[in-house]
Amino acid sequence: DDYKKIINDLIKAHMEMMGPNVAISIAKKIPGLKITLTGEILNESKCDKETFEQLRDAYHHFAGSLSEMITKTV
Repeated sequence: DDYKKIINDLIKAHMEMMGPNVAISIAKKIPGLKITLTGEILNESKCDKETFEQLRDAYHHFAGSLSEMITKTV
């Protein structure tokens, strides 16, 4: 699933930038997205364009332009 990989890459990149606790905490607030404490996406997660956009927007809201630069590399 393409979106699952993109979302996973986005989470991992933000874990490096923000630290795992903050990045995972933000991701866990996205409806339908289920992840482990290590940032792995669980199989029952909803991984589609809407989920990606919600996660991207949540990270951008929290970290601003730095997050936008990271998202462009994913």
